[in-house]
Amino acid sequence: MNLKANEIRGKYAPDIALRNDLLRSVLQKDKKLEPLKIVVEGKENYFSIDNKIVLTEDKAIGEVFILKNITLFKELDISKTNLLATISHELKTPISSIKMSAKLIGDERTGTLNTEQKELLENIHDDAERLLKLTGELLNMTQIETGNIQLKLQKVSPEEIVDIALKAVHTQAEQKKIYLTVNPIEHLPLIQADADKTSWVLINILSNSIKYSNPSSPVNIEITQMGV
Repeated sequence: MNLKANEIRGKYAPDIALRNDLLRSVLQKDKKLEPLKIVVEGKENYFSIDNKIVLTEDKAIGEVFILKNITLFKELDISKTNLLATISHELKTPISSIKMSAKLIGDERTGTLNTEQKELLENIHDDAERLLKLTGELLNMTQIETGNIQLKLQKVSPEEIVDIALKAVHTQAEQKKIYLTVNPIEHLPLIQADADKTSWVLINILSNSIKYSNPSSPVNIEITQMGV
């Protein structure tokens, strides 16, 4: 903390903290969940903070603060976030090309397609659309980790969110012959939510359900109103 013993002995810690950024950060208990950043010789170092009350005969006589160096873990976390952002940007271009190619093939001016070919082309288009959304969600994950998440909150029906998720996993369920059923209740109120991000959570749940279910078995989705 760059403080000498004779400068602090017998003095009130909060008073010293007014002139010392590091001590002030340590004493701010409401920020303990965030790693503490300290710049040492031009390099950023990160520390987690823990505190213990010192007791004697069940009476508190002081408090010990423990700083643990987590710089390596923080650097790895930053590298992971940067990698996710890079991958997301790199994937968008080829996926967009696949989507555009599927659209051009479906144009009757390039030739007539039979029913099965049209269905396969539609699946390619839907899967490409889903991949584009997933790459967008990867970018959102990096926004979450940096605290810059953008939520598009609006009134949306629960049925719409479920419908988006069902369309996304339709091909996956069809390949494994999984039967998806929905048991909605009538007159559900609109909810305040980001439809894309909420449906993405449901897509992950349904994908795992399909993946770990036996072939030709049902997966039931039930929409219920709670807390009323």
